[in-house]
Amino acid sequence: MQVKPLTHEIEVFVEVPIYPSEAPDKVRLAVEKLLPEIRVEPLRSEPTRLEGRSNDGKCLSRIYSQLRSRATLGVARRLLSEHATETSTWIFFNKQAAFMGTAAICEEEGESPLGPIRVTVSIKNIRDFIDWLAPMV
Repeated sequence: MQVKPLTHEIEVFVEVPIYPSEAPDKVRLAVEKLLPEIRVEPLRSEPTRLEGRSNDGKCLSRIYSQLRSRATLGVARRLLSEHATETSTWIFFNKQAAFMGTAAICEEEGESPLGPIRVTVSIKNIRDFIDWLAPMV
C-alpha cells in the first residue's frame, strides 16, 4: 500500500515499559516492527523503559497500512480524537501483537498484559494528522 506523504513537520515519540519477565531485545524488536524507522533506547534514569523519537513521518508507514488493512480506522480515529490537544495526540498498541508485526490498538493501558506501546505524535495541525492517519470511512 502506498502511504500518502505527510506535508507537516512531525515528531513521533514512542515509549514502552519492559517488565522483568521480558527480554529487552524482544521489546525493542516489537517497537521496531511497529515503527520501522525509529530507534529506541533504554532510559539511563529508568532502564525498565524504552523510548524513541523520530521527525520522519515514514516511521508511521506500517501503522498507516495496517489500520486500513485491518479495518480499524474508526477505532483509531476515535481514540486519536479523544486524546488530542491542539498539537498532539497519542494511542496505545499491544506489545505482543507488535512483536508479531501487527498493529493492534489497545483502548486502555490494561488491555496489553505486559504494558502497551504508547505512540505520541506532535504536529502543528493535529486534525490534519488524524485525517491523514485515520480518515473517516
